[in-house]
Amino acid sequence: FRPHAGAEYPDNNAVVASLAVQAGRIPPYLPVRASAIHECHEVGGDSAWIAFRIGAGEVDKLVARMGRLRPEIARELRVRAPGVPWWPADLRGFLAPAVRSGRWEFYETGRGRIRGRLRERLALDRAASSAFIWCESP
Repeated sequence: FRPHAGAEYPDNNAVVASLAVQAGRIPPYLPVRASAIHECHEVGGDSAWIAFRIGAGEVDKLVARMGRLRPEIARELRVRAPGVPWWPADLRGFLAPAVRSGRWEFYETGRGRIRGRLRERLALDRAASSAFIWCESP
C-alpha cells in the first residue's frame, strides 16, 4: 500500500471552495446537495475512495448517465478498501456478499481509463441515502 491522504467536507459548497474537483480528487458529477463528503486517495497513485450522503431526489439524476452493473458482474469485483472508518465493511474485498444482500446497487460511472484497467465505480445504498465511489489502480 502507498500512503493515503484525504479530506472531509460538510457539503458540496466546501468541495467547490477547496478546489478538490479541479485537483481531480472529487468527481465533477457530485450532486449539488451532497453532504458528509469524505475523500481518501493514494499519495502518488491513482486509487481513490469517496463517500457522501445523497438526497432521495438526487439519486436517479446521479445514476442516469451511469451503467448499472449486472449482479453476475458486480459479485466478481474486488475492492481494496482504504482502511478508513467511513468505508463500509460490505465494500471490502469481493462484493459477492454485498450483491447477495440486495442492499446495494453498483454502477460504472463512465470515468476512468477503461483499457488501462482503471475504472471508477459507484455503490449506492438507497435506504441509507449513501453513495460510495472507488477507483483503483491495478
